Amino acid sequence: MGGGILNFVYPTELFPTGIRASASGLATSVSRVGSILGILVFPNLVAAWGNRAALWFFAAIGLLGLLISLWLAPETKGRKLEELNNEFASSLSNQTLMG
Repeated sequence: MGGGILNFVYPTELFPTGIRASASGLATSVSRVGSILGILVFPNLVAAWGNRAALWFFAAIGLLGLLISLWLAPETKGRKLEELNNEFASSLSNQTLMG
């Protein structure tokens, strides 16, 4: 199935019920825009920089995405949706109080 299956699984586990559909839609749309940009940009980069530099550029972008995910995305393995919803709600209330 590849990495695209995460668009259906991870947002469903991560976001509370009230915004789950919107969050899943946003995740899917961002993923598709990224896919389209990759298809449109890659041939131009190969033409301008050559294969090696273009592939290293995309590898660096992938590594950046991995690091951002490790930093921002919580692990949901073995946790109940109710627990994740409560955690999200408490983080929102803390941000509201601070901001």
